[in-house]
Amino acid sequence: MATLKSQKGQMALFIALIFQVLFVFFAMIINVGLIVHDKINLQNSADLAAYYAAQRQGEMLNAIAHYNYQIRQAWKLLVFRYRVLGDLGYKEHPLQKPGESFPELAAYADNSQHAPNVCINHAFWGFNQNLCFTTQIDIPAIPATRVINPFLPTNFIASSLIQNYIGQSQDDCKRTGPLNFSMLVKWLLAYRAQVSQAKLAVRKYADILSQDSANFLDIRGDSVSSGTVKTLRDNLTRSNLEGRVDDSFRLFNSLGVSGDRKKWLNEVLLLPRLFYTNTFNQNGCKGLATFVDGDGQASGGLPQGMTTDPTIEFARKESNGDDYLYHSSFGFEKNPWMMAYVGVYIETEPRKPFLPFGKPIKLTARAFAKPFGGRIGPWFFKQWPKGSNKSAGNFSLQTDSNVPVSFDPNDQQVTEGSNVFPNYARFPGDQLGLRSQAALAVFKRGLKQYFTNSQSGAPTATKPLSPLFYEGSPVEGDGLAQVPQGSSAATDSLLLGYNGPWIRDFEAAAVSPDLFDATYYSVEPDSFNNYTQPGSQRIFQGQDLPLDLGSLAPQFPVGIKKQIEVAEQLKSQNSSMNFFMINNWNHLLTAWAPSGAYEYDFPTNIYGECNATAKLPVPGTCAIGGRVGYSVKLISKDYLESNQLVLGGKGQAGTILNPPPF
Repeated sequence: MATLKSQKGQMALFIALIFQVLFVFFAMIINVGLIVHDKINLQNSADLAAYYAAQRQGEMLNAIAHYNYQIRQAWKLLVFRYRVLGDLGYKEHPLQKPGESFPELAAYADNSQHAPNVCINHAFWGFNQNLCFTTQIDIPAIPATRVINPFLPTNFIASSLIQNYIGQSQDDCKRTGPLNFSMLVKWLLAYRAQVSQAKLAVRKYADILSQDSANFLDIRGDSVSSGTVKTLRDNLTRSNLEGRVDDSFRLFNSLGVSGDRKKWLNEVLLLPRLFYTNTFNQNGCKGLATFVDGDGQASGGLPQGMTTDPTIEFARKESNGDDYLYHSSFGFEKNPWMMAYVGVYIETEPRKPFLPFGKPIKLTARAFAKPFGGRIGPWFFKQWPKGSNKSAGNFSLQTDSNVPVSFDPNDQQVTEGSNVFPNYARFPGDQLGLRSQAALAVFKRGLKQYFTNSQSGAPTATKPLSPLFYEGSPVEGDGLAQVPQGSSAATDSLLLGYNGPWIRDFEAAAVSPDLFDATYYSVEPDSFNNYTQPGSQRIFQGQDLPLDLGSLAPQFPVGIKKQIEVAEQLKSQNSSMNFFMINNWNHLLTAWAPSGAYEYDFPTNIYGECNATAKLPVPGTCAIGGRVGYSVKLISKDYLESNQLVLGGKGQAGTILNPPPF
């Protein structure tokens, strides 16, 4: 028994020794578990922070896309005025021909017989005769009659009437050239005023994105870096927050690497030629189509008998003034090799309960996110070689082959191409634009209520227009018709919701989105609530942003939705004429929308549909369903460093010019 008692407690000693080992393993498991938890939390928080910053970057790109589209719409309005309203007196104009339908692809104008030109001396504009039925006016002089017997009243009266008619004809001839020129210059003035305001907005947003690679302001004027840090801190564990995470935080704004918006956003300048009918009172009345370039400079100087005035002088503002602010423009194209994305890098050194002493373990996380799915606008050409600051190609590679040739202010050269007249494509691949009779006659049914054709073929207006309705204001930058103060005739615009000249409805309809626009632009249906409410964006320091075309001051905002609605009421019923026009604002919801939290496949079930209208401003005004503009997705560092990215068009692969720094 004594021997047995001496062995008592041996297992207790063994268990005590094993417990030490078990405790070490237990502590190690706890520490590893906490480290893994902190690492996962750190990475998730970095992902959320990058996602937040990319959202703010995407909002800025959406705003750039909207005002870039305004440049496109201002151009479409100029083309509509030039080819439809300015050339309406021409005897072969589709609106002058009988019948309701025209061959869909029948070419009109742009040939050696007739260049579309501005001539408004006919009844549609309130004049008693039509001097615009042909570009080459050649009216012989009316010979004066001799008064054979002054004592016969009939001879004297006939001679006086003829003399008065000769004088009236001479006066009509003298005023026609200056009147046509003045109208064309006013249209150019309104166009350039609208374009300049849109350019200023685009440049402001782009400059903000370009100034700093470590931060930028969001669309409301708040610091994105501060918002990113707040997003990060709100999602970190306490141990990560206490691990000096703020000291290591880095935000990377990829577009800020450039330091200059021109390195990633290139403006394409145009050199259009617009013609007007100039008249000469020499042995009768002679007329000749005379061109005016996009800066308001007329070949051969001013029309006969015309002097300069402030309107013309403004329209002739130096083309390179304010960095080409008033120059005719295709809009801005984005350099694909300067990719828009953001990066977030953070480090932390969390202390663990079973490792209270010594150097703590360092955890790191990096995350990258990029806006995608939106479209600022098309390139001028279909290829963009790496290293170039603009798209490149020849005439056959123009995205819109109808617009005039582009102009490079650096070498004063124009690209190869045959188009010089204002025009634009209605759908991808369109070779005619508004040379098509079908395109010109889209609003014929609506316009016919305001004019009819007389037996002579001249348009007879039931409610004639007046040149005074086109006093474009360079201050407001409103490219649509302005009504003179106190005008009693400006009460016919009913579709837009305010009093104005009836032609204003047609102009708003003419610039409404078409298939080309929906393909190459992010078109915001309700931009006023998203971008242009007065004083809503501090980055513009209280300055009001330009309103959409068709608006009349902030009290009457006319957005894309309204433009489409007006167009639907005015355009001809023949669908073969208007197949290219968007007839439902939901069809603008062409950007990516998620099918689920982890699903990135194309959501065909909600493409172009809006299941709920947003009460708060959201891109596309659609809370559930399709959307407009840029969405956001997380991307890997390997993707950003790949040398196989096909970004510049067919055969143009390589690496981006702004790779991640961490």
